[in-house]
Amino acid sequence: MVPATAALLPFVALTGTTVGSFLWGWLADIYGRRVSILLSTILFVSTSICGAMPSFEWNLVMCFLMGCSAGGMLPVVYTLLAEIMPPRHRSWVLVLVGGTGLVGGYLAASGAAHLFEPAYGWRALWLQGFPTGLLLLALARWIPETPRFLLAQGRDAELQAMSARFGIVRRSAPARTDGAAGIGGDHRRLTAALVLTALAWSFVTFGLLLWLPSDLQARGYSAGLASGIIASSALIALPTIMLAAWCYSRWSSKWTLVGTIVLTLAGLAGALLPAPTLAAPPLLIAVIALLVVGSNGMIAVLLPYAAENYPLAVRGRATGLIAASSKFGGVAVQGLALLGLIPTLGGAALALVLPMAASAALVGVAGRETRGRSLRELEATG
Repeated sequence: MVPATAALLPFVALTGTTVGSFLWGWLADIYGRRVSILLSTILFVSTSICGAMPSFEWNLVMCFLMGCSAGGMLPVVYTLLAEIMPPRHRSWVLVLVGGTGLVGGYLAASGAAHLFEPAYGWRALWLQGFPTGLLLLALARWIPETPRFLLAQGRDAELQAMSARFGIVRRSAPARTDGAAGIGGDHRRLTAALVLTALAWSFVTFGLLLWLPSDLQARGYSAGLASGIIASSALIALPTIMLAAWCYSRWSSKWTLVGTIVLTLAGLAGALLPAPTLAAPPLLIAVIALLVVGSNGMIAVLLPYAAENYPLAVRGRATGLIAASSKFGGVAVQGLALLGLIPTLGGAALALVLPMAASAALVGVAGRETRGRSLRELEATG
């Protein structure tokens, strides 16, 4: 398979995750968080048949559907957790669940490729989605619908059964919020800030960091060093997420997000240094570390922060919109790669400095503190 044809797979998959993030968030606001998770799981299980598809075109179709299912699951999980966790535990649980899920998924996928692909071929990697999806379906009995959603929908019988099971104290129903007003009305500035932040992160992660090994080889560094960049990013990711969870829950949710953006911005500024200066190994490693730590921290706190900031009626689609924006850069980058347009490290950093700086400023102005505050309080203060 020629490289240009093979590049269609990540392009189609990322397109699917972008579409699925918003689609499943929208479904979660209408039919419920639990139902949306189960629907995405069923779709994920069914797309494992891609491993038996006879033609490349059908592989692309299944790849898009798998992207839809996987991309839609995470923002709905954030929405569900935000509504069922008590305020004192909500912050660190959201960050750790999302962050470790991303890192664990990467490690599981790379480990499976190392173990199974040489002996059984690439089709075995698709088929592994079948048992993992079935396991999630088997565990579905322990995934509850959120009491706040049931109360707002008037589903009293289900709410009474849940109250008896978990000892929930019933309160008055939250005020219904119009969907368009919830995302674009009172939250217009916040939505713009978080969408820009997600877009900037996606271009750094799927663009600059993805092209970094090739750029280093073009500068004369060894292929071993270039490949080591990817491995080191996985090792740095977990402690970064744990630190982000601590800062998010113990210090400040808003300023933790701003701080991770600033770290990434510092890495972008370092990448703009003259090539002879940047060629010094200690400085190059420092710049790469800033980019990796900053970007890992950004995505660990961005979606939890989005899930906490929007009212009940639009929380799913708002979180889905931010999640979709965090994938859009990957679609654009893969599209450019298909056209043969791959910028240098300095060129990519130059294009991203202003959007990243603007996102930090917008979150600092439009964002609000969510640490330790109940969702009812946050909704009441708009």
